[in-house]
Amino acid sequence: SDEFACPICAGPLEAATWAIPCKHVFCRACLESAIKSAAECSFGDPLSCVCPLCRACLYDVHTGLVKTRKADTVRRKMKKRSCTCRCGTVISLNGLRAHLRICGSGAPELFGDEEKKKFGHEFEQPILDEEKIEALKRKEGIGKKRRNRSDSTSSTGGGSGRNRSGSVGSYNGGGLHMSVPRGYDEAEAYQRALLLSLEER
Repeated sequence: SDEFACPICAGPLEAATWAIPCKHVFCRACLESAIKSAAECSFGDPLSCVCPLCRACLYDVHTGLVKTRKADTVRRKMKKRSCTCRCGTVISLNGLRAHLRICGSGAPELFGDEEKKKFGHEFEQPILDEEKIEALKRKEGIGKKRRNRSDSTSSTGGGSGRNRSGSVGSYNGGGLHMSVPRGYDEAEAYQRALLLSLEER
């Protein structure tokens, strides 16, 4: 069934793996090889790490990794389904690829000389150029330091908050900076100024 055939090697899927974000499924070894080859041909360009089917970019600039995931649902389906080899052996689709490597009458011209790859726990990442990675990060705006709003406020003298002189607030308008002292009562100050003006008359 084409549902369980790898688009790269056209054989039964082995260690079925999803490309992220598109979720096209491949043999893990086939996808690792395709990504590695693309990275080498592009001299380590992270943007070359694309899905072999839809060309969606698989490189995640935030994590610095080619994103893939074990295709658990596909693997479970293959384990439940069985087929009969030409040699008469009934075997699950999940183990068909391994069987064909040693079966003389199955498909020796396709898989007889193939060695099963020993997989690690994680998808094998390609070797990428650090300068191209940094250029991509700059393009995406990653790693830029954002100015702290409170710092910019204190540096300009605007806004409110306690300052070194013991004031509890400040006002910056028209180029004139004024500090409001602790315990300041605007209404009381206005009455005092009004009485003072009357006495002067």
